[in-house]
Amino acid sequence: MNVRAATTAPLLGLISTLAFTVAFWIALGVHSALPISAQSAPVELNMTVEKVDKAESEDIYIGDPFIITLSATYPPDHFVIFPQVPSRWGDDFEVRSQSSQPTTQNEDGTNTSSIQIEAVLFSTGDIPTPELSVAIRKPDGEIVNRPVKPIDVVVARFLPEGDESELKDIKPQAELPVPLDPLSALRDREGLAMLAVLGGVALAALAVYLWGLMRAPVYPDLSTPAETAIAELDRIAALPLETDADFKEHYTLVSDCLRNYLWGQFSVPAPELTTRQTVRGIESSDIVDLERNALRQILEECDLVKFARFLPDADDAHRVIERSKDFIRATGAVSTPGQEPVAVGAEPA
Repeated sequence: MNVRAATTAPLLGLISTLAFTVAFWIALGVHSALPISAQSAPVELNMTVEKVDKAESEDIYIGDPFIITLSATYPPDHFVIFPQVPSRWGDDFEVRSQSSQPTTQNEDGTNTSSIQIEAVLFSTGDIPTPELSVAIRKPDGEIVNRPVKPIDVVVARFLPEGDESELKDIKPQAELPVPLDPLSALRDREGLAMLAVLGGVALAALAVYLWGLMRAPVYPDLSTPAETAIAELDRIAALPLETDADFKEHYTLVSDCLRNYLWGQFSVPAPELTTRQTVRGIESSDIVDLERNALRQILEECDLVKFARFLPDADDAHRVIERSKDFIRATGAVSTPGQEPVAVGAEPA
């Protein structure tokens, strides 16, 4: 037997084993480093850019408005929630408007939704879009975030030949009137006397106002968190429901009202929590499972209208008010005229 071959074979086997082990752990580490939302949500995100006015040139120059289209293709059992881009997006982008486009159904059964962002830039070069993420609501109710891969917006360094927007000569400085000297009235007796009279009148008016505040009775607010919340729901119910924006505001106000009620009644910081965290936060209270499930269903329905562009009808909007009132009456303390507030399950004395 060849001694050299007998010595080399185990060494090659050891090197191959080590190489496979290192490659396996590197692949596992890269896979684990990916965000959970990027591994789990079967949603395709795409972003493109084009100039608004392409009559003379398709190149984008300083100050030219352009459209960034962010689209998402997703299964029909998912919801996509696009972000609201601020007017000052990053350090360079100035956003003029943002609009949602109609959702289309593809031949493979998936849906495609998109938004268009109109913006301008006042610097040149290849400028990448700032960080942006899209929220995805999965069938089990979990909401995950997917980052959007940035794209470069190319702003040309030179204006096209013959462009009338070339730099012009600087105009002469405008002549502004010299402001009056506020102390000039103190240099003559008549002005000084007028200022003294006006000052005396102002002091007298202030004294009368403060005296009225001191004599006005102070009535303490004896309403309970439940009564405050029901009064707010009555106010919301009276608002008009004519446009899609009216429905979104309606459900947003209902959600805010319930979260403020939970903060006042159970000291649960619901205005700062997600729906799932809010429901979990009241598990230690005396609220029964039936009422807790009712609260979860109302808040999830409000989230769908606020974030997923779900459009209910007027009957659904009125029913969510009554369901919210039922939850508050079942978990809070409501008084009737001439009686003290009575807690849930208690018998009035």
